[in-house]
Amino acid sequence: MYRRVGLRRSGDVYVLTLTPTQFELVRRVLVDLYGGSHSSQVVAAVVGEVSEGLLGLRGREVDFRSRGSIDVTLPLPDLRALCGALAFAFLNRLSEEAFHNRYGFYSENVQAVGLAIFGVLQGMGNSG
Repeated sequence: MYRRVGLRRSGDVYVLTLTPTQFELVRRVLVDLYGGSHSSQVVAAVVGEVSEGLLGLRGREVDFRSRGSIDVTLPLPDLRALCGALAFAFLNRLSEEAFHNRYGFYSENVQAVGLAIFGVLQGMGNSG
């Protein structure tokens, strides 16, 4: 469930297609990164500058009863920042229990979404 994401290029932006659960995982990682105990220096080093669009995902509600997917349109710098945020969350775990308490997901799920995005990007680069 976490190992597959959709990603397509649309002009100068990327459209990331996530399940509601994947989206909630991404949202929680962003909420923690920008509202947690991380210094602004750590956040800047991990994700760099991001648009208000990416930051706006933190407040977006998810309908878990929906079986539909959620499209998120991101310019390349925001896609890069999102990948950095997922990688940081995975690498920053002290224990699996602490990770689950913090995000409500297991670290392997965060890793799977991040790797799925990387995999699709790699495939896009090899096909063109």
